[in-house]
Order: sequence, then structure tokens, then C-alpha cells
Amino acid sequence: MSHVNITTIGGGSGQPALLRALKQFSGVELSAIVTTMDSGGSSGVLREEYGILPPGDIRRCLSALSSHTELDAWWNFRLNDGLLAGHPVGNIVLTQLTKKFGSMEKAIAELEKVFVMQGHVYPVSQEAGVLCAELADGSIVRGEHEIDVPAGVRAPISRVFLEQPLTLAPAARQALETSDVIVLSFGDVWTSVIPNLLVSDVPLAIAESEARVVLVCNRTTKKGETDGWSYMDIVNHVSSCLAPAHLSAVICDNQIFPVPSSHQAFTVSELPTDLTVISDDFGDREHPEHLSAQSVAQAIVSYAHLR
Repeated sequence: MSHVNITTIGGGSGQPALLRALKQFSGVELSAIVTTMDSGGSSGVLREEYGILPPGDIRRCLSALSSHTELDAWWNFRLNDGLLAGHPVGNIVLTQLTKKFGSMEKAIAELEKVFVMQGHVYPVSQEAGVLCAELADGSIVRGEHEIDVPAGVRAPISRVFLEQPLTLAPAARQALETSDVIVLSFGDVWTSVIPNLLVSDVPLAIAESEARVVLVCNRTTKKGETDGWSYMDIVNHVSSCLAPAHLSAVICDNQIFPVPSSHQAFTVSELPTDLTVISDDFGDREHPEHLSAQSVAQAIVSYAHLR
């Protein structure tokens, strides 16, 4: 296969890092399907004040896929005074263009013309959602930011769910339907990856596509979310939300490495025999607790070309 359509699903900082690495490969058409549940920081403020989709994750993916490498400096620059202090320039631009053109999707389409994109960015839904988490003690945490940044020690997360149903955006559906490979990006499992799978028809659209589905496992756990997990725990939680679709392959690190006190390496465990397991040293040399986006991208592209 000389030409492949790869669609990433995610949010946060992991997805744009992966997109930057993937766009370096020739013969790859990229799409990014981005969560619309972000409730913290600038995105949370603009979402509440203007009734728009949270722009932050969309902003990051737009700059990641742009051919203009100099874009990052000003697009992600945070204003430091006045009423807009703390807001990235890109978030403000996306907000104003959404107001001008009537939807975030139209705002993205206009920006893609200017940014000379090496792919496309699609919100998973045309509506913003409220993510909730049920903890092991039965209590409920409301809001993506509150789940992502716990106020203190809390019980483990049992599951996450949407407060109100969301519908898969038509453009995102088309991207899934035309994919050769769908990548569940590295990043926060509970707040960046799984939320997309909770949107109505996402698992079904993936199942009805002919795409192979690849899960990228993080290198270390996240405090308050995935403490004590093994790779099998990630596979099980994601698979339960992915049904009726199913995973085709899992990318995971196989190294023993020094872990900062703030992190914990995932427990290496046996994975299902019906999965293709791509296991290697995927660590970032400067930050060993993180994955190397370039190494992961190489593994994805190599797998995509296999038949």
C-alpha cells in the first residue's frame, strides 16, 4: 500500500505531538478527530462565555498539521495582560471565526485554507459535552478538568460517561469511514481518548469502516487516573468503550527505565493473542517518562503499510 489514510482520535498534548511526527512521512493522508469535552483553562472560559466548542485541542491540532512551522510561535502565544490575559491567540481567533461563520467546523475550514494544512481537523461532535467520572466509592466527578486535575486524594475511577448524549459530526464520520488505519492516540486515557468513544455512533462508524484500529499505550501511568495499571488494563477499558469495533494492534513500550517519582511505569502484562503487539523502546531520550512521538509514528506508518 503506497498511500494510506490515517485518522487519529484523541485530545490534549499527545495527539498534536503524534500528528507533527506523522506528517513527516510521505504518502500519508492525515485526519485528526478531536474531543469536545475540555472544560478547563482558556477553553473552558471561552466555551462557557460564547457557547462554542472548546477551542484548545482544535488549536493544537491545527498548528501541528500546518506546513507553516513558524505558526506555533504566535498561534499558541498566551496573552499576558488585559481582559484576554491567559488566552492563547489561536483560541481567540477560533472563537471569533466561529461567531463570524456560524460554527467551529466552518471556522476550521477557513483556517485550513490559510495554514496550508497537511491534513484535516474535525471536532468529534458539533456540540460540547460534559464528561463525568464515577469513582470506586460511588461518588461522581463532573467536568473534564475536574477529572483531569483532582483537588486531592480520591477513589480510583471506575468509568467515565457523558452527562448528555452527543452525536458524531458528519465530517468526522466521513473521516472514519475513509480511513485505512485509526489510531487511538497516546495521552490521558480517561479524559482524551475514551471521551471520543462515548459519542453516539463513533464505535459503530469505526466498526463499519474497513480500518484497522491501533491503540498507543502511554509509557507511564497518570496519578489519580491510571495508578497501578498494566497495559492489559488500558486494553480492557478502551475495548469496552470501543465495542462493537475492536482493536487490531497495540503499541507499547518494553523497556525498564528510570521513572521520576511523580510517575509510575505501566506493568507489563500478557496481551490478547488476537492483537498485533508492536513492542519496542518508544521512550523519549530527554523525558523518559514520555513516549517519543517520532518512534511511535514510525511504528504506525510501518504497520499501516503491512497487509
